[in-house]
Amino acid sequence: MYVTDSLEVQGSDTIYRPDVSVRAAPIGGNSIVVMNAELRFATPLFPDRMRVALFVDAGQVWERGGDPGTVTGVRVTPGVGLRLATPLGPVRLDAAYDGYPAEPGPLYFQDNTTNNLTLIPNVTYQPGLPSGFWRRVVVQFAVGQAF
Repeated sequence: MYVTDSLEVQGSDTIYRPDVSVRAAPIGGNSIVVMNAELRFATPLFPDRMRVALFVDAGQVWERGGDPGTVTGVRVTPGVGLRLATPLGPVRLDAAYDGYPAEPGPLYFQDNTTNNLTLIPNVTYQPGLPSGFWRRVVVQFAVGQAF
């Protein structure tokens, strides 16, 4: 799960999007809960301007009106980052780990001429878990505070 804007669960790559026009992309749901915690330490190099951050993000998405699930459905992703104070504002470089496999779901076909989506019956799409540690690490560069 990766939540955009200022609501982020950085280590995961399933995308939450509000209701938009037809898109052939997983939405995960239209309701969300997100929690973030971050601990920052000054670095020996530029201690007044640079920080190392340890963070953990947690969250869950579900369909509005449906069951939000249980605590076991919450995904937790740890990470580490570097913060640098600049005249433009804080600049951050984060790396977060996603150890979760993508959830299975229905498979759709998108017609390129009409953009209509057609459900392919009796087929479930099951993406695999990326192999290797580094393929599960998500790196993000941004200007501004994390939250």
